[in-house]
Amino acid sequence: MSILIGDKVTDKISGLTGTTTARVEYITKCVQYLVTPKWKQGETFSEGHWIDEIRLKTVPKKKIAVKRKRLRHAPGHRGAGPHAPKRAGGRVGTSE
Repeated sequence: MSILIGDKVTDKISGLTGTTTARVEYITKCVQYLVTPKWKQGETFSEGHWIDEIRLKTVPKKKIAVKRKRLRHAPGHRGAGPHAPKRAGGRVGTSE
């Protein structure tokens, strides 16, 4: 499986949903993740639970729509790319 630390997961058996905060692999090749449920204000702190990797299902990430705005250069702006206008004079610090 491709579970990463910080992924939101759900236990297929118990239904526990939380964030993976640690991973351990035993000598027997058993892989477990520490799943820590989200803490809600006003509730007592709930500890994480070690759950076998095979029992976990990754919760799909929500897509976020981002509006992109095309920026225009200010009047008189001279870019720095290969097609930028050349500056008058020589190199800085030389007497060309």
